[in-house]
Formats: sequence, C-alpha cells, structure tokens
Amino acid sequence: MPSPSRRSVLASIGFGAVGAGGYAAMRHATQWNPDPEDCAIDDNERSADAPVEGSFPHPRADHRMSGQVSGSSGTATEAAIGDEHWRTDIGPGPDSLGVGNLAAPVVSGEYCYVSDRRLYALNRSDGTLAWCADPGPRELTSPTVADGTVFVASRFVIGRAWRGVTAFDAETGERLWRAPSRQLLKPTVGLPETAPTVHDGSVYIGGATETRAVTALDADTGSVEWQTDVAEPGSRTASAAVGDGGVFALVGSRIARLDATSGDVTWETAAGEAYCPPVLADGAVYAPHDDRSVARWDATDGVHRWTFERFRERPRSLAVADGTLYAVTERKIIALDARERTVSWERTGADLVEVGVSDDGVATLRHCTVSDDCVYLSIGSSLAVLDRSDGSLVATVAFSEESEGDAVYAGRPGVPAVAGGVAYCLTETGDLYALDV
Repeated sequence: MPSPSRRSVLASIGFGAVGAGGYAAMRHATQWNPDPEDCAIDDNERSADAPVEGSFPHPRADHRMSGQVSGSSGTATEAAIGDEHWRTDIGPGPDSLGVGNLAAPVVSGEYCYVSDRRLYALNRSDGTLAWCADPGPRELTSPTVADGTVFVASRFVIGRAWRGVTAFDAETGERLWRAPSRQLLKPTVGLPETAPTVHDGSVYIGGATETRAVTALDADTGSVEWQTDVAEPGSRTASAAVGDGGVFALVGSRIARLDATSGDVTWETAAGEAYCPPVLADGAVYAPHDDRSVARWDATDGVHRWTFERFRERPRSLAVADGTLYAVTERKIIALDARERTVSWERTGADLVEVGVSDDGVATLRHCTVSDDCVYLSIGSSLAVLDRSDGSLVATVAFSEESEGDAVYAGRPGVPAVAGGVAYCLTETGDLYALDV
C-alpha cells in the first residue's frame, strides 16, 4: 500500500501544511565565510587553457541521472586524448558523499564546482580558485548546480548541529539559504547522504539518515514543499531521478515514483540496494533489482518489463544513452540494448588491463559517463576512454598516487564529468584534472 504524503500526516496532527507558512529555510545564521588562507587550494598547474563550453550540472550529468552528455566529444586526436589542460590540488583524501564514495565535480558556466570538506568553485579555463565555502568539520555531498545556484548537502561529522542543504550563488559564493536537518516541530531534511537533484524550481533529496524521507524544497527559498516517508530509518539511499512529472527514489531496497508536485506515491515495488541512482530514460526507469541484476520498469505505472541477471557483483553505476543501457560492476562494464535486453558488448577489467589500461593492482571499475561516441570509465587509478559502438579502448590516462606522512592516497578517479571536449576527474589524492578528450 502506498505510503501517505508527509504533508497530510503533519496536517492531521496540527502542524498545518508543509510549505508556505509551514517551514522556511534559515537565511542569516551560521554564515559560511571562510578565512581566505584556510580556503586556499594547495597547488595549481596549467599546461593550456581549457575550452569553456557545455555543462555537466549533476554528478550523473542531469536530473534524470542519465549519465549521458550530448555533443560533448572534443576535437582531440587519438594521440592527444588525455592531454592535461590543468590540474588543481584541493587537498588529499576527499571523502564526500553522493555518487559512490568519491566526490564528483559538476560544471556550469565559467566554473567547475567540487567538494571535499569544503565547496570550491574553480575557473574552468585554468583551474584557479574563484571562491570557496568552508562549513567547518562537516561531510559534504557532491554539489549540483542549476539556474545560477549551487546546492550541496552536509552533515556534521561530530554531534548533531548545523546539517542540511545549503544554496550558494554560483557566481559569487554568497550563501542564499540553508534548510537545516533538525527543527523543533517542523519538517527537516534529516542527514542527507546523496547529491541533491534540481528540476523545475525544486530541489529533491532522495533520502536521508534518520528520516529516509524524500523531500522537495523550493529552489529559491529552501522552504519544504512536501516530504514523504518511503522506507525505514537506516536504509541506504541514492540521488533521485526526476522527470516526466515524477520523482523516482531508490531507498531501502524499494523503488518508488512520487508525484513531483504533491509527493504522493504513485507506485512502489521491491528493488535492489541503492548503490547507484536509478535512471529515467525513454519512458522507463532502470535500477538495481537485487545484488546482481538490473531491472526495467515503466515509469508511469511501475509495470516490470525485464530483469537482466548476468552480473557477479552488484551494479555500481548505470547510464542510458540512445536506447543502450551501460551497467558497471566492480569487474565489468556491459552495453545492453535497453528494449531487447541483448548484450551489445562487454569488457572486464582484466580485458582492459591487457590492452593497455594501467593496473594499480586492483583494476576495479567504478563509474561511467557516456558521450556521443565514447564511454568514459573510471577503472583502478586510470580513466579509460572506450569506443561506444564496440567497447574497444581508444585511450587511457593513468593518475599518480600521493603520500602524506604514513598515509598513501591512490590516484583512483571518481565520476568523469565531461563537457565541451574536457573530462574533469577528481582523484582520491584530491587532485582535480581537466583533460582534453
């Protein structure tokens, strides 16, 4: 039976409707005004200015979690693919939440935005620091940018104070509002663990520790539009896919479609653990079905169309482009006809190491981004560029490790953000690379 909207629950116990008059974001307290010296980047090296074209506004490319970027392949020759425009060191060991366990950069306008314990805006042309926001000892999700505003969620590492979702002016870094995680007798966003999704003037939080509710916020003010419980507290969550009038949330081994305007649950069904976000494409939603399979449901009514079970590990990254589903596990990537459920091609980590991908000892696959003609795959301590038609290796870039005292940080990259012929890769060393692709 569908869960009730939290709007109706709150009204029934006398708190009134959530939204106008019911809850307002905080705009003035706890300003993020860092000391410029504390917020400086560690290092910046530039070989050539990078082109400033295109965008990659969410860690999974867009509000549908598609992982696809159109028209983003550059003019680099095969020999020049992977050439470094610039590299900026924001500090070793980023530990952001969001997509997987690595921070993912996002790109819009003149800037590339990335978070670790701070939120940075870097100039896309040369990687120099434009502005930075330092919330103190908090964990930040990967950011999302839309309509001139950057959104990031945070939770306090120790204690329970000053957590939630914060909006910043994308040009200046001025804080616009904050939706806190806790307020007495008022709906709050809890402790978000996933990057916000922004679409049509609303900010959607796919779930949070303590609540496991899906929350919609007004993007201009931060006020709660609606909030709906979809799972028990303690459930794993992923960023919500939004589109076609619905919010698709994968929370606690359940996938649900919520009405984007009211938060009412349209349909819900059993699914896999939320180790990657669902993907909305071509009237269907794709998500893990259990620990070793991916399924397709009709987006409108939740009718189950098929389950694909040729995995030995859980899917950790999904992308859909032009009718093809790309599914990544720790050991392989598979390109699957999304309607016919037939395999177009597949490559294992061992296959890619054999043809030239640098092996860091464990050729673990993590995330992929798909452009018009290439698949950008983070594997081991490398970025592999594959031909989208057959999965053959086009180019590879190896990232170096770094040490600080007894700590050794591998060069493993997170989600490749691709825009305007440039791939932006943040590695575990805290280095953000802008590479010619």
